[in-house]
Amino acid sequence: MKTRQIPTHFAAFATPALFESPLLHRIRLAMQRGRNYPLDSLDFILADLERPATLIRHADFCTGDLSGRYLDFLAAGQHIDAADADRMHRLFERILANQQPNGTFVGEGHARQGVWDAAYKLFMGLLRYYLRTGNGKALVAAQRNADYIFANLKTIRDACKNRRLPGIYMWVVEPMALLYGITGDGRCLDVCRMIAEAIPKTIDGCHSHGLMTTLRGLQFAALYTGDTTWNELPERMRREIADRAVWPDGNIPEIFPASGRNEGCSIADWIMLNLYAGFITGRDEAYQNAENALHNALFLNQIVNGGFGHRNLAADRCGYGESSLTSEAWWCCLHNAGLAMVEFAAHAVTLREDELRVNLFVPGTYTLQHEGRTVSATIDTRYPETADAVITVTGAPAAMTTHIRIPGCIAYPVIDTTNLPGGGIRYRLHGRLGYRLETCDRGTLLRYGPLVLAPLRYSDSGADKASQVQDMLQGYIPEEIRERRPAIVAGEADADGFVHYPKEPRPVWNNFEEGAHSRLAYDNLSVNVPLAFADGTVKEQRFLPLCYSTTTLHCESVCLPVVFAAEVSKEAKQV
Repeated sequence: MKTRQIPTHFAAFATPALFESPLLHRIRLAMQRGRNYPLDSLDFILADLERPATLIRHADFCTGDLSGRYLDFLAAGQHIDAADADRMHRLFERILANQQPNGTFVGEGHARQGVWDAAYKLFMGLLRYYLRTGNGKALVAAQRNADYIFANLKTIRDACKNRRLPGIYMWVVEPMALLYGITGDGRCLDVCRMIAEAIPKTIDGCHSHGLMTTLRGLQFAALYTGDTTWNELPERMRREIADRAVWPDGNIPEIFPASGRNEGCSIADWIMLNLYAGFITGRDEAYQNAENALHNALFLNQIVNGGFGHRNLAADRCGYGESSLTSEAWWCCLHNAGLAMVEFAAHAVTLREDELRVNLFVPGTYTLQHEGRTVSATIDTRYPETADAVITVTGAPAAMTTHIRIPGCIAYPVIDTTNLPGGGIRYRLHGRLGYRLETCDRGTLLRYGPLVLAPLRYSDSGADKASQVQDMLQGYIPEEIRERRPAIVAGEADADGFVHYPKEPRPVWNNFEEGAHSRLAYDNLSVNVPLAFADGTVKEQRFLPLCYSTTTLHCESVCLPVVFAAEVSKEAKQV
């Protein structure tokens, strides 16, 4: 398969070939989930289009939602893992067989909302498949789908004028902008413009997934037209989301600005919204937001089978509430979160004018074409375990410079450069990472580098566990902590502001996840942190990076605090 390239403004992507890393393994897990029960059956996946009389599944009323999202994710990730190539082609052919004479994919007897019959995820999936394979049938199908919308512009215009748009369907902006990039059809921008004018003036009450996908479509419009005015609304609302809705760990509520649960789709959208903000504007801050949300909120959301979904949120917005185990949403979150991880890798290395930009430390080799030559950048790193990275650039013309975004969590960063025999430059980044207490508007949290740490297992239920522990190894089940939000006792701080907590003794119940054999966890980062309670007592809890919960996910209803009360000094509280 030869990927088709669309000319973009502002910057250009490099094509990644990823090395083994937690990110690559998580992408593979998501792809594997897409072929495991019940998604192993294309009959099951396509129930939203084929409407068999004997099969009803969850979300089958969302025409093209699962089938379209799956095609989108498969096509986007083929350059990373092509194991599902044959399945992707079979899925496309069956989708195509369901296109109706009017261009939509809604058959008779399937009640929908008029013109919005064509505003589904199939539209984007068809275009992504076309870009990945060059199959002209996919482009024709997408254009026929768009023609249905063009024929109903008056209905759309009236809905925009009267603010009667069903918010989640506004995300048709994304494929419309992409179709403009492919074909140059100005009618696509007319639809984007009408919907942009109907977007609410504030995030209040908006479905976060629907809104951010729509905003990303406007970013696409900027990307393919070169007109930065398309990006003004996404940037304004991105700042509002950051100021009012985003948690310190990058978590996003399902409804803005706050709601009772999160959604994997929304966390993924927040990552992608920031990736494209960085691509268009060049701002390092946007990549920092994406990195924070990926390592903490999205990785926490993924469960052991590779899927994504929802977690209940504590009312105080300081942690994940009772029954906080992820409820899997295989019909939407799996594919949108998988897409965000693929996009994260795609944005790691970009070319902006004559500057090669290393935006994200994702191990792999990245190649792009520039002035008839192949430019390559190889990233070798164990970040965020360490602050060290080796970046080797070859094939770059003399006029091309290299910008390496250094995460703000790295202290004393130094980059040494070496000219290589035969051309090329090797950059060696040295620095220091450590634990630090970070203050936010609701309290204090603990980080190592970009990673947020929290107690793995924590409950305020106060239940008697004596009957459960009598046959267990001592320390296998941690002591219950009844108070919801104790304070973190400040550890000894060094001259760089990093605090120090002991790693020993290690608990019995998570030694494996801390070792080098774990493919998803980072090695030897867990620490014992003293917590001060209102009655004056101090107790230790084992703090681990949030991403550990993918491999150590437990089957109990527990609280998972992330933000604690303001820290107290070691002198103020004595054990």
